[in-house]
This record gives sequence, C-alpha cells and structure tokens, in this order.
Amino acid sequence: MSGENKPAFQKEYERDQAKKLKTAKLFSVDEFIADADKLREAYVTELQCKVQYKKLTLNENSAVVSVEDATERNRKLLYLVLRKADPSVTEDKVGALGNDDATYILRAILADLDFLPKQRAA
Repeated sequence: MSGENKPAFQKEYERDQAKKLKTAKLFSVDEFIADADKLREAYVTELQCKVQYKKLTLNENSAVVSVEDATERNRKLLYLVLRKADPSVTEDKVGALGNDDATYILRAILADLDFLPKQRAA
C-alpha cells in the first residue's frame, strides 16, 4: 500500500513509531540481567499476605517448560521463583502447600509480572 492510500490513523501510527525509535533508550542486556535478580513482592489477596519472589531467567525457565504435566509445571514454577527469593524454600515445602493456596500465590505472582490480568477491586 502506497503512502497516499494509507488511512490517516495508520500514517499517524507510523509517524509515532518512527519518533519512538529515534528517542528510545538503547537496550542493555546487563540492565535486564540485573533487573531479573531483583527481589519482588506480590500481594496475595485471598491469603491476605505478601509473597517475595524473583523472576526466572530464560535458562531457568527451561526447567519449567520441559515439564509436560500442567500441574507439575506450575508447582515447579512456583518452587523456582520462591526459591530464588528464599533459599529455605524446598520442593517438598512447596509440594506440601494446599492446592488452593499454591494457586492463589502463583496467580498473584503471575499477575504481578503481567502474565495475568490484575484482579479488579470489588
């Protein structure tokens, strides 16, 4: 489609994207690596507590995605993100959590990371 035939909104979008590209900060892998190791907190509404966790790296995430069973994959994910924040967390401890409690915690962490939509206030 030639520039003359593009709708006005598309032209505006392309101008906006070009402007952002010119002014955007250059990606720094070192900054993102440091951010991945930052201690984070998510509030678990259902349990009325906060939980500390750390993001997984791509290398660490491969241990999660290789698990075929969805329940085991979620348990592994929860264990790894909690363990990074607190070395006293073990797979046995995470496995001993109630299913609903583990679900609430994982949901809060994923929402905090914007993998899930945040819950609306009642």
